[in-house]
Amino acid sequence: MAATGKPMPQDELLTTGATAQAAGQHASVRQTTVQQTTIQQTTQATGQQADTTGDGNDLRAKKRQAIGLAPERPTAKSNPQRPPDESHARGQRAAGRDNAARPWWLTLLMTGLIAATTLLIVAKMMGAPTAWPVIVHNITTWPERMAARFNGASPSATVTPDGYRVAVDSQFTRGDNGLVQMSVPGQYEIGPQPDQGLYRMKLGANQLAWSSPGLTCLAPHRLEAEAVVASETADGYAGVVGRLNDGRNFYLFAVDGQGRYQVQLQRDGLWSTLRPWTS
Repeated sequence: MAATGKPMPQDELLTTGATAQAAGQHASVRQTTVQQTTIQQTTQATGQQADTTGDGNDLRAKKRQAIGLAPERPTAKSNPQRPPDESHARGQRAAGRDNAARPWWLTLLMTGLIAATTLLIVAKMMGAPTAWPVIVHNITTWPERMAARFNGASPSATVTPDGYRVAVDSQFTRGDNGLVQMSVPGQYEIGPQPDQGLYRMKLGANQLAWSSPGLTCLAPHRLEAEAVVASETADGYAGVVGRLNDGRNFYLFAVDGQGRYQVQLQRDGLWSTLRPWTS
């Protein structure tokens, strides 16, 4: 602005001062408007983020705006940091101590008990013997019965004149013939008598017992057997069990001490006579 030595009239000074003052007020109003516009734009730009927080964050943003600051600090994190959940950590540590304190053999024992219980239930439903002596005997004689099953079919590969092949031929002169050899006090005593060349089945009153060589023969076959009923139990009988499914389903061909025979069927534990005693 150029300066001159000519003095300025008083009215011009007043006008200039008023103009300068007016210009200053206009500038002040403009500056305030710009500042309010900036605050409004900032609020609109950050409004969506402020709405996603809780009521506490909204109140904090309003307080910051009231003093001319942005609603959020530029360095503020969207998710506040919190201390770890000690209760959850303690629960995990306690579970780890419990697993470490439990011995491995306890888990193995529980698994064995569950398996044994399941087998006993299935055996009971199928009618298989569940008495401990019978189970032990079946386990200990399993190799012999399997040997008789696979090796007993061809002791001499004898073929009879009617075309049958000998599967099992035993005179009971040895103890390892693949048949059951066991006893239950008060019920039965079963086993070979090698010195007498016989297989004895001694039973108590109202007892029924049988023995199987463990052979599965689905083809037609013929069986020849000799049985002797002791004279002191002339009312007893011996026989052959056929088509044995389980202890409650089979056929029984029996011969008594008087030389008579009969054929019976047991189905689901109930007896029915197919052929009465016949001389």
